[in-house]
Amino acid sequence: MLAGAIWGLVGIFWIVIRRWERTGVTEARRKELESEGPEAVLPAIRAWRWVTVTITAAIPLLFVIDGFVDPIEILYAPEVSFFAGPDLALQIVGIVLSAAGLAILIGVGRKLAVNVYRRAIGEREMMMTGVHRFVRHPFYIHFLLLPIGLRLLTLNYLALLVLAAYTTLWQPMTVVGWMRREEDDLRRRYGDEAEAYLSRTGRVFPRLRQP
Repeated sequence: MLAGAIWGLVGIFWIVIRRWERTGVTEARRKELESEGPEAVLPAIRAWRWVTVTITAAIPLLFVIDGFVDPIEILYAPEVSFFAGPDLALQIVGIVLSAAGLAILIGVGRKLAVNVYRRAIGEREMMMTGVHRFVRHPFYIHFLLLPIGLRLLTLNYLALLVLAAYTTLWQPMTVVGWMRREEDDLRRRYGDEAEAYLSRTGRVFPRLRQP
């Protein structure tokens, strides 16, 4: 039940963040959005997104159903669980990771929606304030924390499918691949300023020593 509630919040937060991205946009961004259409996304990518979103939503829903209907026994059936029953210590860790992932999703997600994606590409400034002072890609951390938290919370092998789907939610590319793509884009757009920023910050962990 808790796993279902957490992932219900994930879905709600994503809807809210996507709405933030499309309200209060600049005039240049409004024109960009108007020029974008379904034809801009390849059919294969649309199919990929449909599959990953379905997996991400359906498996937590199965856990909710299992909580209401005991005879189904999906959640702790021996064949899909790596423990025969709940392990409290691991589940507590799972709750903590899930809570941290939700905090990053809504906190950093709002920051990016308001300060980056409401603006046209040419208007965007490099994010170097707040948590971005210390790490380059704080938002991507939540893509790992939430499904790993689900895995520990449910102790269920089905959660591995959520991990695979959520970390490749928009395209068949790993989280590290997205990070590298964004770093290359920063170098192209901001030059030496980007190089200085990338050299003094870590990807997901703060640098203990400055170069």
